[in-house]
Amino acid sequence: MLNKFRGGFTLVELLVVIAMLGILSAVLVMAINPLAQIQRGRDTQRKSNLASIQSALELYRHDFGNYPYNSTTPPGLYPVSMSNCTSDTFQGTINGGTVTYLQSIPCDPLGFSATSSTFNKGQYLYIPYNSSNSPTYICNNSSTPCLSYVLVACLENASDTGENTYNASQISTDFPSYVSQTLSGTSPSCSSKVYYIVQNP
Repeated sequence: MLNKFRGGFTLVELLVVIAMLGILSAVLVMAINPLAQIQRGRDTQRKSNLASIQSALELYRHDFGNYPYNSTTPPGLYPVSMSNCTSDTFQGTINGGTVTYLQSIPCDPLGFSATSSTFNKGQYLYIPYNSSNSPTYICNNSSTPCLSYVLVACLENASDTGENTYNASQISTDFPSYVSQTLSGTSPSCSSKVYYIVQNP
């Protein structure tokens, strides 16, 4: 009687192939790092959001000669209430008289929560000041006009070294003390300690 052999893998060979596929999959996931890619995507959105807010602030300055503050401070931006920033888009506006400069002020992509660990509870910081009013730099648009500002977002990617990106020590040397003091008092603080900051041209 002739022995008939069937071609195929042995159990050991199958286990070896499965183990190799598992190792390759793990290496691929580590190389791609999907969490880091998601964080970079949110950082890109933050930068885009600040550009939109900045455009509206510059239009406001063109019409009024200063930047908004106090009662005209854009809702959802420092230093007013943060209770309405409930998603990635806040339904507030930047207004001046009868003109709407920004219909919907964007919030951090992580959204708002009163108990959130997100920087500034999910809202971007808008810090108006007067660089001539040393040492406080505080402005009020009556006796001291707000002629400068910074807009601040906390980046998730701590290794971002792109344009307009600052760490805490750079902020204390590159900006007035009023800005660094405001940032240091922000709650929650920026966990990555890396900020994206745009300022008036």
